[in-house]
Amino acid sequence: MITDSIRTGEDIETRPYFDGKYLTVGAALCGGRAYGLLKDFFSAFLQAADLPETDIYAVLGKMISETATVSADQAAGKQKSPAPASALLTDTRFAGTRSNPAITGSITGITAENFTPGNLACSILQGMMTELHDMYAQMNQPHQNLVGSGNGIRLNPILVRIAENTFGGSLKIPAHTEEAACGAALYGLVACGAVESSGEAQKLVRYL
Repeated sequence: MITDSIRTGEDIETRPYFDGKYLTVGAALCGGRAYGLLKDFFSAFLQAADLPETDIYAVLGKMISETATVSADQAAGKQKSPAPASALLTDTRFAGTRSNPAITGSITGITAENFTPGNLACSILQGMMTELHDMYAQMNQPHQNLVGSGNGIRLNPILVRIAENTFGGSLKIPAHTEEAACGAALYGLVACGAVESSGEAQKLVRYL
């Protein structure tokens, strides 16, 4: 988040930005890798069972879509509307945090009815967004826009809906890929004087 002043918190940091402003950052150590760990879990099972390789992400996406006990409309978790008592809750801090590397992840709320691959996958996606939202809350400033990038967002519409419900608002996704490289090119335009300011460079970004 771009801010006018330095903001501090247990899991956020402030970095220098352009035009006398600051960039307040909350960076999860595990992040989207949490969903990748679930994929690796099922991949290891297929290998041990001598079963053919398959597109596990596609299967997980199908199972999430068909899961009746967890709805993306209630996926705001503890930030928006409390999850039902029967819902799985996953803490995806599997690699700890920058302030406390000893923290571990967890899965709670398991019942005989909800312990399914679809529920587990959905709870991991929600856990990823919950961790990011907890960092956002420490910034103590409401957002004006919500932007998502990367293949985890582009290729997972359910994750987009969870992000929108968790943070509140519509998620904007850049039309271009390789966002970091594109951003570097845009600010190269500022540095060489082809564009007057970072604000003008940002206006060149187009969204889907």
